[in-house]
Amino acid sequence: MALKVQVLRDGQPQQRPAAELVPGDVVLLSAGDLIPADAQVLEAKDFFVNQALLTGEPYPVERHAGAPTDDAAWDAEADSAIFMGSSVVSGSARALVMRTAKRTAIGQIATSLESRRRPPPSRSARAASAC
Repeated sequence: MALKVQVLRDGQPQQRPAAELVPGDVVLLSAGDLIPADAQVLEAKDFFVNQALLTGEPYPVERHAGAPTDDAAWDAEADSAIFMGSSVVSGSARALVMRTAKRTAIGQIATSLESRRRPPPSRSARAASAC
């Protein structure tokens, strides 16, 4: 089942698969939604998110609107930053997609874990160790 998200396209809200998001899209979020990408909150009303997946924080945190920026100037530490894999606990927001897929914080964690995996030993290495 593909995650669907409300995104503004041609000025109109549309349901689209999250996999189609690109940096620069504006998504509409409300209570119960999963955050589909790393993004910057542009407008917020009583907007609280659960970031436990990334931070381990047991309580939801409030996020506020920030001025739009480009990727190079985006401050992931700002209270307008939200992250893929987090969930919206309450309120609503419009957010500017900054990073998607492997460029997101959770994507970078997954990539680093993949690179740490050791490849399974080859047959010849297993045979040599058995002797």
